[in-house]
Amino acid sequence: ARSVLRPKRIACRDCKRPTYQTPSNLPLLAANAQNRSNMTLDALTVFGLVALSVMLLFYAYEDASPWCIFGFAIACAAASAYGFLQGAWPFGAIEAIWTVVALKRWQNRRLAGKS
Repeated sequence: ARSVLRPKRIACRDCKRPTYQTPSNLPLLAANAQNRSNMTLDALTVFGLVALSVMLLFYAYEDASPWCIFGFAIACAAASAYGFLQGAWPFGAIEAIWTVVALKRWQNRRLAGKS
């Protein structure tokens, strides 16, 4: 029986097709593994994670109180700031629009509750 040498199949989270370890891509694979092991959460990432988590929480409880809508608006503003600081200006712009929409909904809900 003849032995066939096949490249070793490796897992690649960012690849759509299976990736194989060959001598030509070993340095690239090593660099990707090194980058993944050095990933840390900086302050901006934590700020974004907290802003989006709080936004989701207040969105889930909007019907409970008008103040949850206000909290959602503030969280949207924080998410907008995160988007602009992170360099994703389209995300920041959309979140700024959601801030205005949520503040308007909060105002309408408060006025409806006073009648």
